[in-house]
Amino acid sequence: MVLIYEFWTHDIPTDVVKNFLKELNLPYKEEISRRNRTSLYSQSRDEWSKIYVDAKDVINWLKCKIDSQLREYC
Repeated sequence: MVLIYEFWTHDIPTDVVKNFLKELNLPYKEEISRRNRTSLYSQSRDEWSKIYVDAKDVINWLKCKIDSQLREYC
């Protein structure tokens, strides 16, 4: 598994990344931990996400994309 993204769990960028991976049909694993954070909501700690993908899944996805592009030219 390769770390591809890390940020605060409940922030929009994290949702964007997870939705994008779902759209690409790439499985991912998320690990959540607690970290100190200066927050507008008076919380001293918040959840931090690390998102991992398997390199083989990315390679297979890329191969399929390349194959489908090539088939369009045949």
